[in-house]
Amino acid sequence: MSITFPTVLGCVSQTHAIISATSSGTFTATTKAYFAVYRTGIQNPPNSSGASVINTTNTVSGTDTWYAATASGTGVTVSIPNLTPGVRYTFVAYNITTGCRFTQQAASPAPGGSSLTATLDIQNVKCAAGNDGTFTYTLANVQGSTTAISWNIYKADTHQSVAAGTTPAPFTTPRNVNTNLPAGKYYITFREMPSGCVNSFNF
Repeated sequence: MSITFPTVLGCVSQTHAIISATSSGTFTATTKAYFAVYRTGIQNPPNSSGASVINTTNTVSGTDTWYAATASGTGVTVSIPNLTPGVRYTFVAYNITTGCRFTQQAASPAPGGSSLTATLDIQNVKCAAGNDGTFTYTLANVQGSTTAISWNIYKADTHQSVAAGTTPAPFTTPRNVNTNLPAGKYYITFREMPSGCVNSFNF
């Protein structure tokens, strides 16, 4: 799969990925295929699917949205919307024609145009099965017009929110987040207001 992102002009709160798949015998212009953001527990769309957008129930939590690919040259292409800037996504393709499923991580995070940076100081859980993980973040390069900053923490494998809050002024003061996180991979998304600029950071 070829995964690219559009050029971002200024700040955006969401973006999209353009995915193309071409492989002799696997993906051709007549292949019936669906693409989605990969999450743990994602289920394939029904083989009888004919809609351009299909929602399937995830075995872990929530639902997943699949997008039907269209013919492009000797293969297929699709646009995956509603992506958060700063997050490095893994995408999944389900080839209904062959019954095969493929996953691939993007080479880089989704772009968003934000200048905001964050330094994270992680305090890991004391025991492997514990849920006492915390961290401190320090923001920099905040826009001069920013009047408020909100944050949201997501599990990296499910993209499900596990904690949220706001950053009080002054915005560049180190802030501790005592959310009692279990061991795992996460990302935190910051949104500046009123511009709506968004950036995300993994930890």
